[in-house]
Amino acid sequence: MEKECDYNPSFEITNEIIELFAQINELTGMIIVSEKLSSNPVLMKRK
Repeated sequence: MEKECDYNPSFEITNEIIELFAQINELTGMIIVSEKLSSNPVLMKRK
């Protein structure tokens, strides 16, 4: 069931905007992952 909305944005969503959004999302994800990595990793032998 969809609700009607009276809001009309002042922009149009295009394929270019979706592609840019995806690129920003991917880069942001990389930054978040790299922040979680230790600056002094400890290597361990597998048993």
